[in-house]
Amino acid sequence: MRINGEDEEALRWAVLERLPTYKRVRRGIFKDVVGDTKEVDVSELESPEQKLLLERLVNAVEDDPGRFFDRMRRRFDA
Repeated sequence: MRINGEDEEALRWAVLERLPTYKRVRRGIFKDVVGDTKEVDVSELESPEQKLLLERLVNAVEDDPGRFFDRMRRRFDA
């Protein structure tokens, strides 16, 4: 059984997947330090948010590069 917050995040991702490719690759679901999630245009993130996003991306690649690149490939191909 999924938690309500996970359902909401899954719905947000489903909406993003329907966007045209140009918009889709520039948008994402961002979870801030407090744990709040929001849909953002990554080009409009503030400096602390950019740093947090880059740290998470680097960690994701270090943890499991195959899974990370598979997810990215699916996002671009959708």
